[in-house]
Amino acid sequence: MVFGFAKQSDGHVSIDSVPGSGTTVRVYLPRASANAVVESEDLVHEESQDGAERLVLVVEDDADVRSLTVQLLRDLGYRTIEAANGTEAVEQLELRHDVALLFTDVILKGGETGVDVAKEVQLRSPDIRVLFTSGYTRDVISHHGRLGAGVDLLEKPFTKTQLGTRVAKAING
Repeated sequence: MVFGFAKQSDGHVSIDSVPGSGTTVRVYLPRASANAVVESEDLVHEESQDGAERLVLVVEDDADVRSLTVQLLRDLGYRTIEAANGTEAVEQLELRHDVALLFTDVILKGGETGVDVAKEVQLRSPDIRVLFTSGYTRDVISHHGRLGAGVDLLEKPFTKTQLGTRVAKAING
């Protein structure tokens, strides 16, 4: 995930490891300008209007990542329900019939995949849109047969602006 984050940020990673002494990881990122922050805040504000109380089902096996994602979506104006795996997602779906979007990690613990979860969810509710997320790059996932071409994927780590833009696009088609 560190390598993917650095690469998508136009940076790089240096790892030095000496047996018995430890490992040093250096992440090099390009300098950000103050203008980029202001522009991002403006986009987030615009995207929050698109949320308009739409319900997003978040499926993520890492509790910390799930909690952060849910909070970002709520900040953007979306209602959320969450699940740690496919079984919980289906249970949530049976309780709620107004889910607009399934936002799921591609790789879940226990050999389960987000693709499996999406298929099951869409069997029950074909109108639900799907947005996948992963800490792996699209190339890595595609080479391992996890996602097909043309599937909507938001690579981790993502910013609030990126999340808002991609969720709004996924919901609105």
